[in-house]
Amino acid sequence: MQFSKRIKLIVLTILVFTVLSLFLGACSSTKLKPVLTPEARLKHAIELFNKGHYLDAKTDFTIIVLNYPGSSVVDTAQFYLAESHFKLKEYILGASEYEKLLRNYPESQYADDARYKIGLCYFELSPNYGLDQKYTLKAIDEFRQFLEEYPNSSLKETVQKKLTECLNKLAKKDYKDAELYRKMNEWRAAEIYYNTV
Repeated sequence: MQFSKRIKLIVLTILVFTVLSLFLGACSSTKLKPVLTPEARLKHAIELFNKGHYLDAKTDFTIIVLNYPGSSVVDTAQFYLAESHFKLKEYILGASEYEKLLRNYPESQYADDARYKIGLCYFELSPNYGLDQKYTLKAIDEFRQFLEEYPNSSLKETVQKKLTECLNKLAKKDYKDAELYRKMNEWRAAEIYYNTV
């Protein structure tokens, strides 16, 4: 009997402490993070970006773009969101975010950079000359559009070099295809490809 009373006392004590700790835990205060202004959030996000924390920065830039569409800093956030994707080698997403910047904020100070970076995203996706060149063709289109829209940009020379690289890659592909057809004694096909070089 003595043993049974002790067990009941131990169980009752454990039960009281459990209920008490649950009650006290539920009453504890949680600190809420202060709501940052778009400018403060942008500053924090750019600091993360500059430290190479692109995933965390991407989250903050997305919050600014989605929650503060009328803010004066939203075009900067949109540009850096695209830059974060670019730094993470998410080139398709980067190109899409740069395009959003151009569509939503065509007068942004980042417009020419964004147009160039769209082409650069496709340039980075462009495989070697032996494979499908759809991204090379997209890069060429974007670089040409850049040169048409921003003929006086400080990026003009860089864009022209990238455009030349893309055109050379296509020429090399056509030349190699012509050589292949020549080796196969497909003279007409070889002639067509040689004429495109």
